[in-house]
Amino acid sequence: MSDVASPNSVENVRSGKTAIPVRNVWLLMLYASDLCRHHRAAGIDAEEMPDEIADVVAKVLVDNVRRRFRRNLSYDYRRRNDVLPRVRGRIDILQTERKRLLELGRVACSFDELTIDSTLNRFVHAALLRAARLVHDSGIGRECRSAATTFERLGVASIVPHRSEVDAIRIPPHCREDRMMIAAAKLIFDFLMPTETAGNVSLYRPERDVIWLRWLFQRAVYGFYRYHLSGHDWKIEWEKRLDWPIGERSKHLSRHMPKMRADIVLENRHEGKRIVIDTKFKNIFGIGQYGRKRFHSSNIYQLYAYLLSQVSPDDPLSLHSEGILLYPVVDAAIDEWAEIQGHRFRFATVNLADSVAQIQKRLLSIIQPEVVTR
Repeated sequence: MSDVASPNSVENVRSGKTAIPVRNVWLLMLYASDLCRHHRAAGIDAEEMPDEIADVVAKVLVDNVRRRFRRNLSYDYRRRNDVLPRVRGRIDILQTERKRLLELGRVACSFDELTIDSTLNRFVHAALLRAARLVHDSGIGRECRSAATTFERLGVASIVPHRSEVDAIRIPPHCREDRMMIAAAKLIFDFLMPTETAGNVSLYRPERDVIWLRWLFQRAVYGFYRYHLSGHDWKIEWEKRLDWPIGERSKHLSRHMPKMRADIVLENRHEGKRIVIDTKFKNIFGIGQYGRKRFHSSNIYQLYAYLLSQVSPDDPLSLHSEGILLYPVVDAAIDEWAEIQGHRFRFATVNLADSVAQIQKRLLSIIQPEVVTR
């Protein structure tokens, strides 16, 4: 690991021959995480969120840790190997015989022990220490260090578990603070990425950059609308499955038909709107015949299928639904639209190198100009 980039860094992520500026990758990560739908409960206003992303995530983390302290931390079973005067769990015959422990009246055992020094608590402890070094606000940094000290006094080791161990943690639905702690802790660790040049932000390998950022862009746009539109008569769905309107069919057709999944579907039955958004992390233009810039025809065909295949007289919203192809700005900002068979097709871009406030305003204006950020 080289130098750690600050959340305010500016980077150019290259996709093939196209440089796509990503200034606010941390904002995307926050919206893509599970934190946005919860962070109001931690006392953070939406207006506070953009400027210091790491500070907000750290604040969410430490506030939920303190709530957990008041209710006692979760315990878990950990495998322990020890030499005991009596049998507990399974006997380690090899160690017992090798060290001739029976002659000493002792036995080597392997057993599960209920402990506060669990994988979850170790991970959160490590995230607090990491957050204390990331944040800009010295007050939040002190809170993180204080909470980490409490973990140490309770007997939680300052060991960073392997990410596979963290991903294997299963948290009951009623343990809301634990879920939020893990989500915040994961994001704190995701802020730290390997760099190839001191002081610059770059991702793991060029061939993986675009794949990761494509998913991040899609998930962040979904998270943004889920946060800002939920509670405003909007229903927001991610990767919604759409069925083909197939009538009669051959016996084995279903084996070979591709599945349709729309990236993001927004519905507002009060306003009679359905908007299908398909995100594309690339230049909005391709090169057509004679070198002219054209919208990608395959993207248009895909959106056409999403809209027109769902038309049904039994579903009023399907009769005039809107489709949006959303891209990051590369060469220029674009916002064009056309009515096709009663449906509005929109081609729009969002400049990820803009300020956070401008990005938020742009994404909201794409859906509904009059919506005001909460």
